[in-house]
Amino acid sequence: MAQTVVKLGFGGQRLAHRELAWNRDTIRKGIKELTTGITCVDNYSGKGRYKAEVHLSNLLKDIKNLVDSQSQTDPSFKSRRLYTRLSAVEVRKQLIDKYGYSDEFYLVPKRFESN
Repeated sequence: MAQTVVKLGFGGQRLAHRELAWNRDTIRKGIKELTTGITCVDNYSGKGRYKAEVHLSNLLKDIKNLVDSQSQTDPSFKSRRLYTRLSAVEVRKQLIDKYGYSDEFYLVPKRFESN
């Protein structure tokens, strides 16, 4: 991208953005890489939030305990998959009722809340 834009000369960034739908920030980063010789590395793995299992080590085990009793095989026996009659809302409600999770966004178990 950067090499193409540099060859286009003055106004090349704007032209590439308008005609090719290239992101101007990406073009600028590429031009900086060309001029300095240093490759910029993005930390994509460091972005976003952690999986719920990281915060709640027992969550998967608790969900499995709830769902196992409500699971059944495919009635036509065409697959070995198990199906459950519980909705996600019902699983959440039972996690709160049976395992003491709090009714918050992250489903923090009450036994681990700090006072």
